[in-house]
Amino acid sequence: MTTALPPPTAQGPSDRGELRVGTRTTMATLTAALVGAKEANQSKTGIVMSVVFYCAVVAAIGGVWGAAAEANGGTIGPYTSSALVTYYFASEIVTIALPGRVITQRGDHISSQGLVAELLRPVGPHWIWIGREWGRGWGVAVWLTATGLVGSALVGNLVHQGAAQVALFLGSLALALSIHVLLLVAWSSLSYWGDSASVSWFIYQKLLLIGGGVLLPLNMLPSSLEIVLSFSPWAAISFIPAVVASGTDSVLPVPALLVLQGGWLVVLPMIVHQLHRRGQERILRGHR
Repeated sequence: MTTALPPPTAQGPSDRGELRVGTRTTMATLTAALVGAKEANQSKTGIVMSVVFYCAVVAAIGGVWGAAAEANGGTIGPYTSSALVTYYFASEIVTIALPGRVITQRGDHISSQGLVAELLRPVGPHWIWIGREWGRGWGVAVWLTATGLVGSALVGNLVHQGAAQVALFLGSLALALSIHVLLLVAWSSLSYWGDSASVSWFIYQKLLLIGGGVLLPLNMLPSSLEIVLSFSPWAAISFIPAVVASGTDSVLPVPALLVLQGGWLVVLPMIVHQLHRRGQERILRGHR
């Protein structure tokens, strides 16, 4: 008499192993995010300085553009003076909440010998970095967003567009911050192949200022150039949430812009993982 073996399950040993790794990575990333948020909230001076700097930047850039619009009959391109002020209230939140110096900090850490010990842990250090920077970013961004909403209610136009538009902006802002974190960590991986963290940070900042529409809204450029730049991850960080907040027209409709943000949020984690995995393998082989 033979005993019938149970049919094989759809989830084999390798599948269960991948599931355990994925669960462990997710939990470690979330834990790091909580730690990062706690660190940001404990630094009251840092939050106050960020809010003051945010207000100063918006007052300087938004004030100049708003005054220029008033002098031009009330509009410049698709923007009224209040829409321009709102644009800069929105465009500066993510970049000030999480500045580009993350690239130099993580890059210097990669260049040091301290990373070798972290590679022995079951979760890749880049996932811990993503979680911690995401938590830190939100720890500051919440205060900047609240300040921006108050400012927009006083001199801008976001709040006056209604609750639905505010909710749409907040959703776009959440996507933008996540994309910024992923792109910063991806950019820091260049230090695996050379001690150039400061140069990488400099290039990243310039791409964000120009390609992200931080200095000049992309929908004030020629339409062909606007379309090209709108597909960049830097536009997803600054321009898209800002144009959603201001309620102005763009070559691409708002749903398409949000889809672009979602696309980068799907693609970037894979890019980050591949870059850091290859760089970490290089370190373990002793090629540095």
